[in-house]
Amino acid sequence: MRNTKATLHSGAMRADALTHGFSLLEMVVAFAIMGLALSMLLAIFSRNVRQAQIAEDYVNATQLAQSLLARVGHEWPLQDSDFSGVELERYHWRVLMQPDLLEQLPASLNARDVIPLRVMIRVQFGDDMTQPREVYLETLRLRS
Repeated sequence: MRNTKATLHSGAMRADALTHGFSLLEMVVAFAIMGLALSMLLAIFSRNVRQAQIAEDYVNATQLAQSLLARVGHEWPLQDSDFSGVELERYHWRVLMQPDLLEQLPASLNARDVIPLRVMIRVQFGDDMTQPREVYLETLRLRS
């Protein structure tokens, strides 16, 4: 009978040991998994914030390019010219206007009455201008 009591007693100790919580190894593994998951979430979050900033920069650069295009023919005469500048110390722009030699003008236009002018607008931006991002617009305007 002595063996029976020892077996019951040791079985009770094992059951008590299992119900008293986690071991140190289990806690270390749990914290390691939680740390990996949090670091991945942080990386994803920071990448999304950066992408949102880049998207906002593209929107601002496009709006700047469109406003520069609107100035052509009003503030800047339609002639062979080159303008450049910087907006908000971040957006470097250039407007280039050159006569364009179209191979064939529409029959309704007399080639002596109008001269097609190619208008090219480039807005560059970025944190470092070694690898800038850019928005480029190009159109034709007719100068009479």
